[in-house]
Amino acid sequence: MSLTIWPTSQHMFSMGMDSGKSPSSSGRGVAYYAAVLFTPRIAMKRMALITLQWSMLYKSGVPMVRCFVVAAEQCRNRVAKHTMIRVADALEKGASLEEALRSESHRLPPIFVEAMSCAEVSGRFDDALDHVCEYFEEWLEQRAAIIRACSYPALVLIAIVFVIPLAIGYFSLSFGGASDADITRFLLRWILQTSSFFAFAYVVAWLLVRTGVWQWIWGLVGSFIWPFGGIVRRYSHARFFRMLGILLGGGMAPKNALPRAATLTTNPILAADINRALPLLEKSATLEEALARAHLLPPVARETLAIGEHTGSSPELFVKTAKLLHDEASHRMRTLIWTIEGILIVLLGLMIVLRF
Repeated sequence: MSLTIWPTSQHMFSMGMDSGKSPSSSGRGVAYYAAVLFTPRIAMKRMALITLQWSMLYKSGVPMVRCFVVAAEQCRNRVAKHTMIRVADALEKGASLEEALRSESHRLPPIFVEAMSCAEVSGRFDDALDHVCEYFEEWLEQRAAIIRACSYPALVLIAIVFVIPLAIGYFSLSFGGASDADITRFLLRWILQTSSFFAFAYVVAWLLVRTGVWQWIWGLVGSFIWPFGGIVRRYSHARFFRMLGILLGGGMAPKNALPRAATLTTNPILAADINRALPLLEKSATLEEALARAHLLPPVARETLAIGEHTGSSPELFVKTAKLLHDEASHRMRTLIWTIEGILIVLLGLMIVLRF
């Protein structure tokens, strides 16, 4: 079983569509939560490849249903193949793309479901597909960079905490005249303790991710805790402004575009902050006036809102603002990774000195 950590299921915070409720907010029973906990999910790396194939097929003029069929035929992963086939079957039976994707939301990444749902309403599938492809590509690059930065310190930490105590204990018993039974008991105790620790850590991480609790924990960290807050907020707001620009450019009313774009932050704290503007939008306020209630928006976004309202070019400015926020977040991410790598190596060196 693979533990793929992405923001889990939009049902934790999605603002829904016209009704204002999440499509999955009703009728939840044992079967629903069993599906959330135990249904295999499509890994992000696999989803990135599927989205790229789907994008290339759609841009070459292939009908939407056929895109999913071809993607399923090319996919070797059983879960992904069957998911694409079920989506294609639902579309052939007359379901909308949003309905077909939401029926598989326990297997698909929320950002894919939300972006495609928004694209169906706005009619701008090309822009939405580019957005999702870029998101998956960036996610994989960031994960690889973090793994590279933390792999060596993690191996050294495991050696200090687990391997070195094992070697010291074993040789102490061996050269101290201990019996074979004592050495065997020591080794079995070490194996039991080590395996129990890793099993417990895996189960806790799996439950946090599958139940959506991790999403709220990371939402709090990414919204308020330095140094992650500034980076996560900028990435999230970049996704929000890009989709908002796409939806407004497609002719959608701001009061309908805002909650849809907010779900693409994949952060329940930021989504709730943005959706505080909805009551004012329903009273015909401007976006600048309504989003004044969103306290976590970066200053550059507020300036863009003001300029866009006065010039009438909000969609284009929102897309450019998204690129600016994304580039700034990427620069901060690279700096943070380099800094963390150096700090971890120094700390591990101090641990070795203090322990031995």
